[in-house]
Amino acid sequence: MSFTLEPLNRQQATDETICSESLATMLFAFERRVRAAMAAQYIRIVAIPPGEAPLWVREKWVGLRLPVADGQGPRDSYVSGVLSGPRNRFLALVRRVFGNLSKQSGYAVYVRDAIGELDKVAPDAAAWWRNASRLRAPDRKLLFRTAYCELVKPPCGTDIQSARPSQREIANPAAAGLPPASQIRMPRKVARISLTRSPFVPGLMLVLFLLAGYLNWSHSVHPERQVAVHGNLVDWSVYNVSSKGGSHRKLQMRMAGYTEEFRIDMDRMGNRLPAGFAKGAAIDITADAAQLASPLHPLFEPGVAIVWVNGLVVDGVTAFAVGDVVDHQRKQWMPWFMMVAMAAAYLAYTIINRWRG
Repeated sequence: MSFTLEPLNRQQATDETICSESLATMLFAFERRVRAAMAAQYIRIVAIPPGEAPLWVREKWVGLRLPVADGQGPRDSYVSGVLSGPRNRFLALVRRVFGNLSKQSGYAVYVRDAIGELDKVAPDAAAWWRNASRLRAPDRKLLFRTAYCELVKPPCGTDIQSARPSQREIANPAAAGLPPASQIRMPRKVARISLTRSPFVPGLMLVLFLLAGYLNWSHSVHPERQVAVHGNLVDWSVYNVSSKGGSHRKLQMRMAGYTEEFRIDMDRMGNRLPAGFAKGAAIDITADAAQLASPLHPLFEPGVAIVWVNGLVVDGVTAFAVGDVVDHQRKQWMPWFMMVAMAAAYLAYTIINRWRG
């Protein structure tokens, strides 16, 4: 997917550019007639089509000859009501994902072409359709089901040569059914964002990665901050914690003389208890001095003070040491370094491309 963010000058950045009277009329009439000339198929409405519009409005479609959008035949399309349908493409996509849009077969006609033909025989019905806010986009289409229309031959004179507006249309647009030039506006140039040219996306990625690394580093184990604690094992239990990486086993224990609950990530011990780990065993642990002074208080475990263990010795036998914890953390840092390097390279690539361009 490619988005491009291109700078716009003052003239390009204006929302709309109003053309002169004669030129605007010629462009609008020519575009409308070329669209009709390129339509290889026409349909005639033979029955009152269903829909959410009032009955008196839908009755006016009967007998009209309409150009099929882009000259295509019947198609299967997702449709929505003109009154209850989504107001934009994002909402339409959401409703389609959740299965709230029905799929029907029929002929698609551009709304502007359909309303233009309807305005010739029923201006009041055409005005109703123009006031429908969901149909104001220039590329919106109406779908007429195949059971309510039939294919007919194109009207005479629908070729490219006849698409040129006449002098009468240029001199008097209202008499020819064309809007005044003050209402004819050129399409607005939309700024596009490009993943290959804009440094915004890789810059944001780099900032987020650095922030995540800082938060992880602030909670990492620093050997110089560790202190030793000695006591006898009073009680212990093992519980499982589920995460995206799978299920992990945690060990929680209490020691004589301490009110805190000491916890250990069991993957540091090969997911098994060390030999001699039983009630009354002599335990020597290594923990962060700051956590011993101010234990952690989890939000969902009120009244519990937690200290994480970074080293464990049971009856004189070392289960794991601070160095093992540090090595484990270093392995976890490798993916972070790779993501930061890729984001930095991506940012440099976009900056160089913008500088060269």
